[in-house]
Amino acid sequence: MNFSIVIMFLIGGLSQVHSHGTEVRTCLTTTGMRIFVEHWHPGTPPANTGTMTIQANHEPGAPSTPLIATGHVYDTAPGSLPGCRSGESDALVISCDLVHNNWVYYDFPITCGVPVEYTLISGQTEVLTEGCTELYPAVIQGTFACATPTAAPATVSSRAPTRAPTSGNGNGKGSKGKGNGKGSKGNGNGKGSKGNNTGKGSKGKGKDNNIPPKKGKGKKGKGKGGRS
Repeated sequence: MNFSIVIMFLIGGLSQVHSHGTEVRTCLTTTGMRIFVEHWHPGTPPANTGTMTIQANHEPGAPSTPLIATGHVYDTAPGSLPGCRSGESDALVISCDLVHNNWVYYDFPITCGVPVEYTLISGQTEVLTEGCTELYPAVIQGTFACATPTAAPATVSSRAPTRAPTSGNGNGKGSKGKGNGKGSKGNGNGKGSKGNNTGKGSKGKGKDNNIPPKKGKGKKGKGKGGRS
């Protein structure tokens, strides 16, 4: 075997052993996007992990910027990484299938309704350089949905409504008093009958027998019928 080939193989193998970025995951937070990168160095603070070159593909000119990690997480399994929105968890982007559960993360603000796309291009230290050839570039996309507006509560009056007066159209309708005791006209049966008093004069008894007797005229009785 060529000695130079052996040296190159050893250098390549050592590069894989000492390159410690092993997985990329992401989730949306309450304010934007968070990107996690797993590594092999527990206890390393973000300032000592070096920088990661990240490209913002959605911005004009797609600028690439070396960025220091926003924070770090230790001894935390995938699916339980912090900061994700309530009811959501981190999602896999790409992995070397090596589990170490030590992470750095990068936070990016997002405008709601505007899609974003970031690409992790390369790490500049042994902590963040790729632990397998397929880890970078890692492309992360997402859209932060705008919150649904909440309808304003209806104003409710504290006063009870006043009932309008109603006519008696119910079971208790007032009925007009129709008297059954109609006054009847008095039909008096006591009609006055004509008096048939024929007052015949009796013959006068006088001393003078030559004086003829006077005839008595009887008055007609007028009987008026009384009204009841």
